[in-house]
Amino acid sequence: MLVSFSFSCTPSDEKPVLKSDELYTDTFDQLEDFWITSEISDPSRMKIVPDPTDSSNNTVRFFLYPDDFVNNGKRNELVLKTMDKSGYTVKYSFRFMLPPDFFKKREHDWIMIHQWHDEPPYGLDWHGYDMQTHPPINLTVKLTPGEKYYIIFNYGLWNKEINELQVAQYKKPLKPHQWYTFENTVHWNFDKTGYSQPSIDGTYLFNDEEDGKVYGANVYNEVGNYFKMGLYGNKKQRDTISIYFDDFGYQLSSPQPD
Repeated sequence: MLVSFSFSCTPSDEKPVLKSDELYTDTFDQLEDFWITSEISDPSRMKIVPDPTDSSNNTVRFFLYPDDFVNNGKRNELVLKTMDKSGYTVKYSFRFMLPPDFFKKREHDWIMIHQWHDEPPYGLDWHGYDMQTHPPINLTVKLTPGEKYYIIFNYGLWNKEINELQVAQYKKPLKPHQWYTFENTVHWNFDKTGYSQPSIDGTYLFNDEEDGKVYGANVYNEVGNYFKMGLYGNKKQRDTISIYFDDFGYQLSSPQPD
C-alpha cells in the first residue's frame, strides 16, 4: 500500500537557505522541511512508500504524467534553496532506483533525474535573462540504440554563447529494482579551477584511474546554482514513469581564506 502525504506548493523565497558547514540528510521516512515543492505539479506525484526491495525501509517515489508541466517544463522535482556560489564546495549524495515498467521500449529520449540549475543575475528576472542556459551539472537516463538504459552525467557551461559541455556515461546498463548510489563533490567557480567528482556505486564517472575530477567553469553568474531532484523530460512519450530516491545527504563548505 502506498503511504501518501500532502504538502502545499511553497514559493522558494519562503523557505530558509540551507546553511554552509552543516550536514542535511533525509531518509524519507517523512519529507524534511528544507525541501521546496513548488515544482511538483500535484501532491499525488510524490509519495512516501515502502522500498520494493526492503519492506522495512521507506523511500520517496516520484511520478511524471504526460501533462505534468510546471514552469514551462515537463517535470516533478524537489528543490533546495542553498548558498552554492562561486568559491564554495559541496558534497552530496543520494540513492535512486527505477521500477520494471520504466524499461519499456521507447523512442530515443532523455529523462533528467537530478540537476543544478542556474538563476538570473542580480537585477534580472527570467524574462530579461535570455541566455538559453543548460544546467551546468545534470544526471540523465538515456536510451541507447541497443534499447538499454544508461546513466549520463553532463558537466560544464552551455548557453547560446559558449559550449563547454563534458559528458560521461556509467559503463553498466541500469537494471530494474536495483539501488544505485550517486555521490558528487563540486567546487563551484567561474574559471577552470571549478570541478566535479561524480561517482556511482564507488566508481568515478570521469578519470576513474585518477582522482575522478572533471575540471571547468560551472557557475554562470554571481547568484550561483540550486539543487533539484526528481523527474524532468520524457517529452516524446505519453506514458507515466516513476523513480525512487533514498538516503539524501548535503553539506556545503565555506570558501577557505587564502
